[in-house]
Amino acid sequence: MPGVALSAEEREEIRVGIDRGDTLTEVALSLGRPTSTVSREVKRNGGRSSYCAVRAHGRAAKKRARPRETMFESDPELSGRVAEQLANKDSPMTIAIAENISHETIYQGVYANGRRGLAAGLGRYLHRHRRHRKARPRGGVGAKKASPLGQFRGIALRPVAAL
Repeated sequence: MPGVALSAEEREEIRVGIDRGDTLTEVALSLGRPTSTVSREVKRNGGRSSYCAVRAHGRAAKKRARPRETMFESDPELSGRVAEQLANKDSPMTIAIAENISHETIYQGVYANGRRGLAAGLGRYLHRHRRHRKARPRGGVGAKKASPLGQFRGIALRPVAAL
């Protein structure tokens, strides 16, 4: 079940197990979940002494809500500083180091054209004046492109007459 959020029923089972005095390992085994999942759930929601399944489930649902507000939308001051630095021809990587945010966040804000907290038109200050980002090939690291010249046979595989 990795990657699957705890259900309200599982959270209630955790609360019942805590009230019974079970260890978190015993609770995790009864749920079929890793002990670390149950331990983190209890720790982030008040500990063994004040764990409440209903509040924990509500908190988890709120944190999981999408779409989330971007850093630039939640901090207009940061947005202004980044826009000013972009206008000064600083690269997103340089700005990211100075502002302690990800350069990817800056690029996403720039290419969203005013929809993610950064002003529209900041892309003209980037070193490469692209309107949109180039699509990256999917398929993992080192995806091979077909040669424009077609298939080749290695020298060792060629007939003796060709050598």
